Amino acid sequence: MNFELNDEQRMLEEAVSKLVSGKLRSEPPVFTVSDAAWQQRWQQLAELGVAGLLVNPEHGGA
Repeated sequence: MNFELNDEQRMLEEAVSKLVSGKLRSEPPVFTVSDAAWQQRWQQLAELGVAGLLVNPEHGGA
């Protein structure tokens, strides 16, 4: 079995890593649902496709 990441997976890993290391680390570690900063970060993660990773592509997932 090959457990190495393919090119698409590596690109996603790099994009999420940049988002997390560049923005989330500079903010307090605790967020509430009403925090505008948390909502903005979640939106950015969703735009990267993270929200759909666990959803089968047949049902609109990544």
